Amino acid sequence: MRIKLQNPSASDLPQYNPILPPQAITQILIVSNPNKEAVRLSYKLSYYLSGEQINEFGEIDNGFPSSIDLI
Repeated sequence: MRIKLQNPSASDLPQYNPILPPQAITQILIVSNPNKEAVRLSYKLSYYLSGEQINEFGEIDNGFPSSIDLI
């Protein structure tokens, strides 16, 4: 299995504005999985909210829909 994580589309989000559509940061993860092994994704999300650093951790274990063909 091979994995490539491309650079994120940005590193900072502007302050929320109810008049404008919500902003987003995207990042592409490319997985080469020729043997169709189970894929488990662990992630860490760090951000500041009102000057306080927030860290969120999580895991997706076999949570990819079967309709997605991982390369």
